[in-house]
Amino acid sequence: GQPHLSFVLSVGVLPWPIVFIMTDVVNDYYGVRGVRFLTLLTAGLIAFGFVVLYLAIHMPPDHGWWLTSSAAEGVPDM
Repeated sequence: GQPHLSFVLSVGVLPWPIVFIMTDVVNDYYGVRGVRFLTLLTAGLIAFGFVVLYLAIHMPPDHGWWLTSSAAEGVPDM
């Protein structure tokens, strides 16, 4: 690439056209109730994913991972 010509976008813009078309199709077939249900379902799944990731990050590591094999390379108590 060329310097000073970067164009940064979120990866969320990639599936947006598909999401827009799917929402429009669901609205045509199932109406506002169908779109509202999918919106609430998606928000719930995203919240569930965040809770799972939060809990996974804050879980203590397994004691088997605390090895001293890297102490010779200058990384003690790993």
